[in-house]
Amino acid sequence: MTVPKSWSDYRASRLRLGCAPVRPVNAHIPRDGTEPEAPDSRPVVIATRIFNILVPLCAILFAWAHAVAFIQTLRISILIILAKAALEIQFYVRRSTGPFISTSAYAWLVALCGTIGPLMLRPTDDASDFSVATGMQVIGLAMLVCVVCTLNRSGGIPVAKHGIRRDGLYHFVRHPIYLAFMFSQYGYVLNHTSLYNVFILALATSFQILRINEEERLLLDDEEYQGYTEQTRWRVIPWVF
Repeated sequence: MTVPKSWSDYRASRLRLGCAPVRPVNAHIPRDGTEPEAPDSRPVVIATRIFNILVPLCAILFAWAHAVAFIQTLRISILIILAKAALEIQFYVRRSTGPFISTSAYAWLVALCGTIGPLMLRPTDDASDFSVATGMQVIGLAMLVCVVCTLNRSGGIPVAKHGIRRDGLYHFVRHPIYLAFMFSQYGYVLNHTSLYNVFILALATSFQILRINEEERLLLDDEEYQGYTEQTRWRVIPWVF
């Protein structure tokens, strides 16, 4: 890949490819009105390719394992998690690229682990589901649908700025998509309890928290987002986190 010599060359090359002119957040932007330095987009390209390989692969394995289990058991909890996975894949495919992308290797690592972690969950051989746990899954799926409708296509790429959302669930918490994941994943593990799933859930939750902290660090550079944090205090769980 050839790195453009100037920001205008870089922008033109992106537009020729039908892509938004992505700029790494650590690109130098002079204050004197001169043309900014050309960003080194290679880390972003490499990280995006890794995402585009690992995430679909893990999603396919996840969907296959649950489809086989549903055919054998007809458990509603498996059908709900399959619907959630299908929604996430559709959202991932339709995603758009934000105008600012982090080039931090740490940020991309926690985003990758936080994304593929829940895809490592696997169904158990239990014959029935718990109504409370299934209810949590339904709530999580409904919340995810609400968030996806609010975001439309402005999401999916990790550690990127996509603008400020204030409507829908974003009026109550700053990262409702993670709250939806928590309801869905915790309800799923209650229905499919095993040492393996509990370990994966704990690991995925840890990476999701690190991912949220990294996203907040990036977004807090924006004065508009700083004002949003004053209006919406809670990141994921009201009065808790």
